[in-house]
Amino acid sequence: MAVSINQRGVVYEFGPFRLDVKERLLLRDGEPVSLMPKAFDILVLLVENSGHLVDKNEILSHVWHDSFVEEGNLAQNVYLLRHALADSRQQCSIETVRGRGYRFVGNVVESHSAELAVREQAALVLIDRHTESIAPPAFVVSRSNRSWPRFLALAVLVCALGAMSYFFLARNAAPESSFKAKSIAVLPFKALSNENMDEPLGLGMANSMIIKLSNLQQIPVLPTSTVFKYTGRETDPLIVGRELGVDAVLDGTIQRAGDRVRVTAQLLSVSDGKTLWSDKFDEQFSNIFAVQDSISERMAIALALQISGDEKKLLRKRYTEDTLAYQDYMRGLYFWNKRTEEGLRLSIQYFSDAVEKDPGFALAQAMLADSYALVGYYQYSLIPRKEAYQKARVAAQKALQMDETLSQAHIALATVKQFHDEDFDGAEASYRQAIALNPDSATAHHRYSQLLLLLGKLDDALIEIKLAHQLDPLSVAINNNLGYTLYLRRDYSQAEKFCQNAHETEPAAVQPLVNLGMIYEQRGMIDQAFTVLNKARTLAATNVAQSDVLQALGHVYAVSGKKDEARKVLQALTQLSKQEEEAQISKALVHSGLGEMDQAFQVLEVESKTWPAAPTIVTLDPRLDSLRSDPRYQELVKPPSPLSGELENEN
Repeated sequence: MAVSINQRGVVYEFGPFRLDVKERLLLRDGEPVSLMPKAFDILVLLVENSGHLVDKNEILSHVWHDSFVEEGNLAQNVYLLRHALADSRQQCSIETVRGRGYRFVGNVVESHSAELAVREQAALVLIDRHTESIAPPAFVVSRSNRSWPRFLALAVLVCALGAMSYFFLARNAAPESSFKAKSIAVLPFKALSNENMDEPLGLGMANSMIIKLSNLQQIPVLPTSTVFKYTGRETDPLIVGRELGVDAVLDGTIQRAGDRVRVTAQLLSVSDGKTLWSDKFDEQFSNIFAVQDSISERMAIALALQISGDEKKLLRKRYTEDTLAYQDYMRGLYFWNKRTEEGLRLSIQYFSDAVEKDPGFALAQAMLADSYALVGYYQYSLIPRKEAYQKARVAAQKALQMDETLSQAHIALATVKQFHDEDFDGAEASYRQAIALNPDSATAHHRYSQLLLLLGKLDDALIEIKLAHQLDPLSVAINNNLGYTLYLRRDYSQAEKFCQNAHETEPAAVQPLVNLGMIYEQRGMIDQAFTVLNKARTLAATNVAQSDVLQALGHVYAVSGKKDEARKVLQALTQLSKQEEEAQISKALVHSGLGEMDQAFQVLEVESKTWPAAPTIVTLDPRLDSLRSDPRYQELVKPPSPLSGELENEN
């Protein structure tokens, strides 16, 4: 049976890695490796029992204690660990023992803590320097017995000085908070004036805190897209915290009067409602950045985070010093979160204004890039799709030239590579870089999951979309795509649950209704399928949305024996295909439902000449199972099958 050693000062070394249990730190060649808290705990347990099988139940019991979790959570974290240990020259790995558990394979060396090792090294350096200055050369060479008393006395002196320094620093250190949060939500600051543009200011304050805390990579912080829905709303922060499933909530107000701004902030424990920290700031608006720095630093102290000198710099990192450019950025962020055509038009306008005022504003450049990328993805009529992606690429590259650590810029560039360039390896590399820079980015995990899905890596896609859901549990797009991924896995009851969550959150969203119709069809609930799909048809406003609705509705008509209605859908898809290429694949789906296999293959064979690889609807959708035993199908999906198809509703 595996037993956790849990020695606070133990350090394990394996391959290029150093695992410091006390400091909760994993280093690779001296550089920190970012890990989620549970993944770190699992790694410690496996390394402590290196070479031995650790049963799944033992890991779940040790890491999650009395909490009930599914094995999928364990698999997700092991997946993350394997990514963190990847490319380590085969020196260490995590081996799966099917049906049992996991085993850490590698040469593990146990040593003292990093802190003790540093002190010992410093003492040796001081001793060497001192003996070189006071001892004759014969002392170093011969190390005669007469030199040892002096050596020992010096060593005692160094240790005594070290101990005195340690106790002095400990006595004068700031007291640590006893509160240990595992997750936090920063709510949009409430505007106390009636000016409409104070709402973007409140959202911008929250976004700044989210970015600063996310940079630390010590505690999961819910993304701005999750808390956006609370902008401008009167809410009870404790109720919201429980709804979001976090341990702590930062709630605040902001009021602007002329060139002055007043900000109040309080950090609350969700479990008991206690105030962990609170303060009020009354400053010139030009000092808004100093206010943000101060709030983030005091939050870190209240959350008992151990902040190094470099991490303090991250907390104080500013992307602009121009308050006018910052105001434009906040307004752009506000409208970017809406994802509507008008919202993206305004986000492009405001992000462009921010960049014009401060050409070095890398974060505004990155968000401008993503706004253009989303216009291209949604095929909004603001500008031609090709031009939108080209503008997105230029803006993303400019942002990365200024700051290559911007996760947002890598995400935007990955979207362009995926949908415009069809550079799927490049897109995957950019998504993985974005996640490495910000493991708490729900958007990065979400979009990467859809890429993996289209690559045919269904299991990996499920892991990534579940991670996105953990980070952003209320996102309509993430809930919908988690449901869609489960649908492709034939887990229809769970798929329905998440698509229903998405529909209840945003009743006017088309894609959750389409997915529910597909799920109901597979479950034999034909009447319910017709109900949701007909509702979706009334809401579909774009060619892409209409194509999705019609292929689902046409297939249900076909399999339920309503052939005349199915053929009317085929006619509508033929007309639509003049503007929307993917409507052709939708026609193949309806033909297959009608049992017209030759017509279905005829459509797919024509389309296969232009796609880089078979799309997801062809490779994984259960509605085309009837085609997969036909030899012609194998010709359509010849391996390797990198990527094609469409990304579901984007975050």
